[in-house]
Amino acid sequence: MNDKFHLPLTWACYLMYGDKTGLDTHEIEAIDCWCEEILDKGMTLTNVSEEIIFTKYHDADNYWLADDCAEFTFM
Repeated sequence: MNDKFHLPLTWACYLMYGDKTGLDTHEIEAIDCWCEEILDKGMTLTNVSEEIIFTKYHDADNYWLADDCAEFTFM
């Protein structure tokens, strides 16, 4: 089963590879909270779309402000 979410592009490296480079503590906490509350255990990021849009409303807007976002696919 695949789940698709529109998320901030800056989250991609951390979600795909666990790479925290360029992220501050606040950003990491926001990503971790979103993952704990939204993703099922064991889900991993498998794809990030190439289409990027700047938007205030995305699937993590309770955790993060307006940003460049892409469609993230989790499996």
